[in-house]
Amino acid sequence: MLEDHNGHRAFACYILGSSFISDFSGQVIITAEYVTHCYGMKKLFYQGQIRAVDLLRLFRRDVAPGFDWDDDYGETKAREVTQTGLHEDVVRAAEEDFHTPITRLEEPVHFMDGNRITPTWQTRQREDTQEEVEQARDAPNALAGRWRDYLHDVPVRAFNDIRARFEEAREVVREFNEPKKTQVARTLSAVEAQPKPFYGFSERTVRLASEGQTLQSIDSDVRSALLQDYQKFDLKSAQLAVASKRWDCDNLHSFLDNGNDVWGHLCDALDVAYTAPNKAVLKKGLYSTVYGGAEFNVKFIHMKNEVESLRQKGHEVGLDIKELNSFSEIDLMAEVYEQRSREMKRVQENGGAKDIFGNWMSVKVRNGMDGCDNPVPSILAAKNQAVEMWLLEPVLSLAESELEKTRPYFRIILNLHDGFAVRHYRRKEENQDRLVDAVNERTEGADIPTVLEIEE
Repeated sequence: MLEDHNGHRAFACYILGSSFISDFSGQVIITAEYVTHCYGMKKLFYQGQIRAVDLLRLFRRDVAPGFDWDDDYGETKAREVTQTGLHEDVVRAAEEDFHTPITRLEEPVHFMDGNRITPTWQTRQREDTQEEVEQARDAPNALAGRWRDYLHDVPVRAFNDIRARFEEAREVVREFNEPKKTQVARTLSAVEAQPKPFYGFSERTVRLASEGQTLQSIDSDVRSALLQDYQKFDLKSAQLAVASKRWDCDNLHSFLDNGNDVWGHLCDALDVAYTAPNKAVLKKGLYSTVYGGAEFNVKFIHMKNEVESLRQKGHEVGLDIKELNSFSEIDLMAEVYEQRSREMKRVQENGGAKDIFGNWMSVKVRNGMDGCDNPVPSILAAKNQAVEMWLLEPVLSLAESELEKTRPYFRIILNLHDGFAVRHYRRKEENQDRLVDAVNERTEGADIPTVLEIEE
């Protein structure tokens, strides 16, 4: 049946290889969008003509009588696989492959099409993926389109240095506990098969989101191991800085404008050590707040999940329920919550808002015949993300101008939303100074208290 039915084969491939796994049960999470996408029926689902549960029952009937799922996964309300129903030899073989370098596999074959994974196959996959994402949705604005065109034109050889780092990346993964180890190993396997990401767009944001399990979406510790031969840049506390200006958070704006470290301030306020794991949890909470997350969800879902995820990676985290509960009471955060409420009310009353590019975003509510929604919090997040993209425009302009040279000095190879990764070919120090100065001139002119930093 799997050999003859593309939908069943795609779904079996998903439940065997997805990195979208519950941090608690270790089971694969299956949203209605994922299920209907596997069967090529996503549009019909959005039109209310097909239910995902009917496809799950069809898979159980035709392929795996033991396949089962539950019907609720926390706040997402997505289903979670409880039994794959697939033969244990198939499951075991798949897991072994995920932890084995492609170069050590004897004649590796792709599950979906049954073809050997060769350079020719990889080229065809890149072409097919690029065509698919570019046809799926137009860029939301000209700048987003420029970013995608530039990144899709990056030659595959620009990723060659990553290939030499996969064993080091696997060493990082081996230190993780389950289910994090399985999550990241599956993504790393996909990146090894196809290092170059391809980017699409969603209805809710201008951000470029890579298709599938990619270098952009992989765990940050593993990505750092892979990118040792590249240079990474990011906007310091980008979303918080944008919110401080756009939402009139005067105290926060002054705090950041004076060069203070928000993470140190938050750690001091909660009486915990200023460590990388604690910062990661606070960053999750802060960004979830800026993106419109409800206060309870921010503290006891997003931040709590981040704590569990970090502990699965072997990190010590000093933030527990007491500290998480106090997060929204910290002076700077209390101001953000207050001003955010004012902004949300304004958007709701106006029925939407414009982003920095002049695009109007209407408030939408999901209904039975409409597959997308755009609530007020999503609009707030999209507005700030558009500013973030605008702040980094000078970087893209410099990178585009490099292409006019016979021998470019550098190439951007990866989009990281509020940052990017660069492959330097020559004049590294000159390149980085040009990039940093160009962005910092724009942030200063816009009175947004952030700077472009070089990640060590």
